[in-house]
Amino acid sequence: MMYHAVQSHLERNKSVWTSVPAMVTTISDFELLLAEINNYRKLTSGNKKGITQQKATQQALVIEHAYELSSALYAMAIKKNDVILAAKVDFTETDLLKKRDDNLVTTCRNIVEFASEHLAELNVYRVTGDELIALEENINRFAENLTTGRVSVSEQKAANKKMKIVFLQVDALLKKQLDRIMVRYRKTEPDFYEKYQNLRRIVNYGVRHEKPKEPEKET
Repeated sequence: MMYHAVQSHLERNKSVWTSVPAMVTTISDFELLLAEINNYRKLTSGNKKGITQQKATQQALVIEHAYELSSALYAMAIKKNDVILAAKVDFTETDLLKKRDDNLVTTCRNIVEFASEHLAELNVYRVTGDELIALEENINRFAENLTTGRVSVSEQKAANKKMKIVFLQVDALLKKQLDRIMVRYRKTEPDFYEKYQNLRRIVNYGVRHEKPKEPEKET
């Protein structure tokens, strides 16, 4: 919280320090380290709400289109008495929904492949090549989203270790560089300097101080 408060204060007062090269360089380094911390926090927080919602939307789209295509394939296969193909594409929407993510991707890609092989015959079912390309693109996006959403326990632990190191780097940068450079603004920009100093004071909100018990009154 302190880091971001300091960053906001510096951003609001750019006109004060942009003419000082040392400040520009130091603040740039500071912001790069903050960005690194934010990236590690995303890996360790476990907050994947956005990824989960996107995955659900993509999954529903893939299943809907794959089911429509497999139904056309199934009808064509039955008409041709191709029991092997019919068995390979005989899915309900529920069947597809119950599949594990990786298995769903494989199944849907197989459906597209079967449809490509029988595209000419599927013309009477109004299945087009553009439709197959669109479905394949949706499948690929869904598969990419699955990869993005996976953060292993070992990756989380590694990110935690790296984040602790970056925290130390930020602290060192503030204490040994930015705090010292800010001294020059004590007289020239007192409000800017004072606000910075106030923001740099960390308050430990997690500590509760109990009031000392009053001595019992003698009766």
